[in-house]
Amino acid sequence: MRTLIGTVLLAAIYCLALASADAWDIALGLALGFLVLRGFRAFIFPEPSPAASNVLMSLVHVPRLILEVCVEIVRGTVNVARAVLSPQAPASDGFVSIPVGARSARGVDFSGFLNTLSPGSVYIGLDTDANSWVIHALEAEDSQQVTADAQAFYEKYQRSVLP
Repeated sequence: MRTLIGTVLLAAIYCLALASADAWDIALGLALGFLVLRGFRAFIFPEPSPAASNVLMSLVHVPRLILEVCVEIVRGTVNVARAVLSPQAPASDGFVSIPVGARSARGVDFSGFLNTLSPGSVYIGLDTDANSWVIHALEAEDSQQVTADAQAFYEKYQRSVLP
């Protein structure tokens, strides 16, 4: 059932992107939607499936997460603008290792993605040996503070959406 619904939704998105309701475009959208869902099945539909109540609770917290990500983007933009427009080069950029903690593998990737959306930091990757994920931050002079900020963001906004 979820494959059927997903296929139809992806076909609708495809047709909206093309701004076309031609039968051939709908058929191609359905075929592409089905192939995408089958090809990425393990990623899109994790096993075991999460309970419906968990999904609904996650959806309730998504607007708050989106709003905070927008705030972080504005903060990051201001910080990068200050760094670019100041006469001296930023001296505190560097790599920061953040402990994985309670995050799932997808949660780490999602944290890295959200971190990268905000200018001034970029997700580098997962360090499995140290059980941490690594970012490069423009303001990394106090790595403990960068780590604390990432953990606080996770606990307050992300954990309820994607742990």
